[in-house]
Amino acid sequence: MRKFASKAAAFLFTVILAFSCAKEAGDAVKGSKLSAPEIKIATLGTTSFSIKWGRVEGAAQYAYEFAGVTATTDTTVLVVDGLQENTEYTLSLTALPREGSADVPSEPSYINVVTSEVKPLPAPIITLGCAYASKTVINWSGVNGASGYSYTLGGQKGTTTGTRLEFSNLHAGQDYTFTVKALTGDATLSLDSQEATLAFTTESEDIPALIIAPAGTGADYATFEVFAMPEMTYYQDMIPTTSFITHTEEEIIEIYRKAIVEYAQSQSVSFPLAMASALKAGSQSFKIGGLVSELSYNIIAFGMDVRGNVTTGLYTKTVKTTRTGYTDGPNFGSCSWFSQEVYLDKQYAATLGLNLTNSFFTRWKGDNVTSIRYRAFTTETFMRAFPTLDEKAIKEILSTPGYYTEVGEGLMSMVNDRDGLMKVTECSSATSYTVAALAKNAGGEEVLLVNSIGTKSIADEKTWFVTSLGVNENYQPTSEKIIASLKGVNIVAVRYGLFKTENIAEVPKSLYSRLVEDYGHDIAEGDVEHVNDGGIGFICNADPNTSYTLIATATNTAGDKITKYSVGSTTPAATAPSAIGRSSVRSNPTAIHYGIFDVIPGMEGRTVTEQMPFSEDELWREIHNQKLLEKR
Repeated sequence: MRKFASKAAAFLFTVILAFSCAKEAGDAVKGSKLSAPEIKIATLGTTSFSIKWGRVEGAAQYAYEFAGVTATTDTTVLVVDGLQENTEYTLSLTALPREGSADVPSEPSYINVVTSEVKPLPAPIITLGCAYASKTVINWSGVNGASGYSYTLGGQKGTTTGTRLEFSNLHAGQDYTFTVKALTGDATLSLDSQEATLAFTTESEDIPALIIAPAGTGADYATFEVFAMPEMTYYQDMIPTTSFITHTEEEIIEIYRKAIVEYAQSQSVSFPLAMASALKAGSQSFKIGGLVSELSYNIIAFGMDVRGNVTTGLYTKTVKTTRTGYTDGPNFGSCSWFSQEVYLDKQYAATLGLNLTNSFFTRWKGDNVTSIRYRAFTTETFMRAFPTLDEKAIKEILSTPGYYTEVGEGLMSMVNDRDGLMKVTECSSATSYTVAALAKNAGGEEVLLVNSIGTKSIADEKTWFVTSLGVNENYQPTSEKIIASLKGVNIVAVRYGLFKTENIAEVPKSLYSRLVEDYGHDIAEGDVEHVNDGGIGFICNADPNTSYTLIATATNTAGDKITKYSVGSTTPAATAPSAIGRSSVRSNPTAIHYGIFDVIPGMEGRTVTEQMPFSEDELWREIHNQKLLEKR
């Protein structure tokens, strides 16, 4: 339906490049009618848009009508601005023949355009560092597209361009509410964010000798600050909570004090000088790497002087590292005929001479997909370019030559194959990346998928729980027996399930924890000790020449949970396979949605620790930095 905007005087209308008056075509000889221009949207904003079209053979100029205004141009690009956001407009374009030509103008082409809606910036995420009357530290996440932040605390109001504030004029033992919102840097692109709110209570006692203020965590690192008077010296470290909770504060201080003194005494310099090299002085910021993913840690600090005397009690704050690959970058878009998975893969990366710090993988799978255009950005760049996650703007980039890469026609059959197409991207360490892909299928449908991934800061990858799945010659026949193995550190509970890989092929790995929660089995309490002592194996009945996926969720003594999975296959049958019982979950709507129709029951628990296919290097067993609290 053609609908023209009215009140042209209310808009500022401009044309990019020169234009001239229309020429009347000659009429000596009757010519042909020119082809109508094929109009495409070039850019789309909240208060403007631009169009482009291919040159029409025989045309000298183009006449256009918009909002009651008629003009001509001899270019093939037109820009219109001064419009209203989220509003529909219609523009007509007619090709005009050359002067003196017998040709006649084309039929007009029409295009309807809806300007983008101005959306608010995302709200900041607040982290409370510490809350004392004389020092309260509050951090929040930076918001791309923000020019600054406005905040309130009690009766205080202000703005800042940073993401951290310190307050020193509060009252002890009092409730406070802090709010902060991101201020837009361009009102034509985005609005101010909603307010983020943090309610907290200051400590009843005033500022202590040491303050620990966590600032953030990644998969294998944590950042924090320790506040202290300039003349004060102290020791700080990070201890896994599973080790921390097994000792009193006095025991921890004494273990560290003894180790620090022994270190100082072993040095060739004077004792006070050696002590000074082991201790920190005044307020400092710290970033500790080499941590284990998805594990709770206690940051600790206590005062100590250069003579070896402990001067304070133990101060501590708990933080938890994220899962490997986790990033707070954008993830959106889905459809039934195309999927995009962005992930890290230690084993496959190693075959390419890469690791978890300098590569990530993308897998595309589809049904009758005919084209994929994609681009990988750092998440910072992506959010700077698309602060409001405008899908139209992202699609435009992925449709502009030079700004995207296209999957070759010869590879599309792999995309539509069962295993999909995998691509490796070499990149930088400790960086978040965002991959945007625009796919089309044979029916002309189009979908935009956006996913993010974070690389690690160090190549080493250790965990506190591992799984393994495969056949073992000691347990015959290998066509009908598969061994599910579990091993961990400080584990108190494990829930596991064995699934036919084909039945969960469409389930995102992010939902594996739900699978094992819904359809798994808890290992017996008496078997937990075997998980922590060499590992335990379960002999499972299976079909010949079939791939299975073992999924297990473990809980440790600190209450942390982690989900791991492994894939293994049985061997082909030497003779006709025997009938194996199955427990069906076909009547469960969730199972049908996931495509899970066979969950292997009856895993006869049997400790086979001598056959556990694990490397001791896979598991973390010592505290960070110093092997003091655990003697194994």
